Amino acid sequence: MTRVGLWLGGGLLIVLLSGCIQQFIPNQSVGNLYGFNNFNIDMSVSSLGGASALIAGQAEAFVAAGTISRTVDTSDADVFDGLPFDPTNLSESVRAKSVRLYAPPAVVASQAITDVLPESLSLTSATFDVLFTDGNMSITKQFVVMFDPGATFDRDDANCTPNRCDYLPVGEAVASLDVALGAQDVVKVLAILMSNLDPKTAQGDAVVGFADDPLLADVDQARLTIETFDGTLGFK
Repeated sequence: MTRVGLWLGGGLLIVLLSGCIQQFIPNQSVGNLYGFNNFNIDMSVSSLGGASALIAGQAEAFVAAGTISRTVDTSDADVFDGLPFDPTNLSESVRAKSVRLYAPPAVVASQAITDVLPESLSLTSATFDVLFTDGNMSITKQFVVMFDPGATFDRDDANCTPNRCDYLPVGEAVASLDVALGAQDVVKVLAILMSNLDPKTAQGDAVVGFADDPLLADVDQARLTIETFDGTLGFK
């Protein structure tokens, strides 16, 4: 879902066009609000000593950092122009769907992949910097979450390949954070989406922290697959 008009969903447009705008407008549930659902983020893994500036005040031994970017289709953004309503907030949760670790070729040359990668991972924190821009105007917001206890991901041995393994979430400690924009930020985002400049982009810079595990010392690449849920366009 990338067209801006689709963010609102048919239900909201019906409410607006029926004249109910003068009355209370209920919050609207919106799928894939920021357009990041099921995106893969390729990440570089390093010890905290080499990347401590990315997450201030953390106690992780290793962090993974990466960026995703997409072009926003605003061909129907004029649906917002002149409508007598003022959204007060946009919010959506972003969750780690899976983590993939890659073992360097030299490490797996003489060892099985399951001998060189950890059996499980514990994610202890995450940051997500979201950027919207049309090349002139831009807005950037940072969102930070600590996982205590850590969110556990177990290795999916059945689907490992000779050079990588995927890790899937375990239990109820879901590694997710809320990406929420207040009224002033919503105004800025809509101004960007309705400007005459192209291309418009949405970018996410992600950093996740891992609890200490000696087997992570040889890992230098990872992939984080994210999914989104509970998207809401609010009017109260």
